[in-house]
Amino acid sequence: MSTVAFVGLGAMGSRMAMNLHSAGHQLKVFNRSRGKTKPFADKGIQVCESPAAAVQGAEFVCSIVSDDVATREVMLGASGIVSAAAAGTIILDSSTNTPAMSREVAKAAQAAEAAGLDLDATMEVLGEGAAGSRVLRTKLQKMLKRDFAPQFQLELMDKDLRYFLALAQELDRPAPLASLVRSQFQAARRAQLGKLDSCAVFLQAAGEKPKG
Repeated sequence: MSTVAFVGLGAMGSRMAMNLHSAGHQLKVFNRSRGKTKPFADKGIQVCESPAAAVQGAEFVCSIVSDDVATREVMLGASGIVSAAAAGTIILDSSTNTPAMSREVAKAAQAAEAAGLDLDATMEVLGEGAAGSRVLRTKLQKMLKRDFAPQFQLELMDKDLRYFLALAQELDRPAPLASLVRSQFQAARRAQLGKLDSCAVFLQAAGEKPKG
């Protein structure tokens, strides 16, 4: 079993963390408000004083906090996850953040990737989690290998999203997630990535340029 650091013990995080504990994993937890750690302390689970302390010795780190402000604090703060994580640590951020915040954390964490992360293990963990799908298993592999040879061009995905949003507007139905996703594809198309595979939106989010 693995040693897992879990940061954020709210309504969702507390249940996720307890499930990991029940599955036999060694758990180290941190929450910004100390009161929510009591059920874990009562079970003998190690409660840490900072995200950095929780990360020490952990193979995996899970974070699920409330917003961008909380994510910046636990990920990038002086006692945050990214600076304290050892090379090869797998960090899973399950928080709902703005694209800008996700890009900021991803950029800070790129040096973990450069340290030789086991990409096969990363794909296995993500593919078997809640985000697991055929699309993720196919496209994640392409993104990790920086293989953006087109299977379905990004500009066509942008067009499909544009058509969907036009229909949603016609029917007077809100589609905030689709709007957010389309903004990323639109920005990637304007960055001259339109002829690449749709997963090249990763380059836009990561602030990278395609090779070659």
